[in-house]
Amino acid sequence: MALRIHALRVGEMLGYPQPLITLRKGWTEAVDIPLIMFVVVGDGVAPVVVDTGGPSEEVFEATRGGAYGYRRPAEEEPLAQLARLGIRPEDVELVINTHLHWDHSTNNALFPNARIVVQRDELWDADHPLENTRSYYKAVDSLEAPLRDRLELVNGAAEIVPGITVVPLPGHTGGSQGVLVQGRETRYLLAGDTIYSYANWPEHGQPILSGNFTDMAAHERSFALMRSLNCEVIPSHDPRVVDRAVFE
Repeated sequence: MALRIHALRVGEMLGYPQPLITLRKGWTEAVDIPLIMFVVVGDGVAPVVVDTGGPSEEVFEATRGGAYGYRRPAEEEPLAQLARLGIRPEDVELVINTHLHWDHSTNNALFPNARIVVQRDELWDADHPLENTRSYYKAVDSLEAPLRDRLELVNGAAEIVPGITVVPLPGHTGGSQGVLVQGRETRYLLAGDTIYSYANWPEHGQPILSGNFTDMAAHERSFALMRSLNCEVIPSHDPRVVDRAVFE
């Protein structure tokens, strides 16, 4: 089954520190990076959403604020972006979160008919966060009832529907996962924050860890797994992904 991936910009972090993207590189630099919601479609298949982005600007200021800015104009609201594809939120039967940080799962509740797939280890991390990761899980609606009742927990690699498989990629969080999607001729990996940008996964040379991790050794093991998958890697926060827009 050949599937198509749409990469939709659903907000932007402003002045994000470069060393959080590429470990120990770009100490004095800051960049603007998109939040991306991926929508997977195919003939005869209900739309699948991978990661749902962050909150409104008002909620961001009330719950986070701080080291970097954030914007989400009306045209980048998730429902507006879906409407451009002719998709209603009730059409979506499956949401997959690469992990449960605020910028990847805040809008899960927009999809009333969707089961929500996460790794069991990720829910444990969210329920027992490290002190310096606690804020990443703050105000995430998937962690509240009744939406929590729709979480479908998986352990490790699993085919979710034909053409879509999740694989564990711990390191950024203990339960991070990637989503393998079979395109027409190419298999793609939606890598979550295991790979923030193409700079983390150069065409030649060693991959570069992000500076935002909970387990460096696990992160490097995830890189080794990714190299074995024979796929094209799609980062989670690279502007070039939304510029390309469609992967098929």
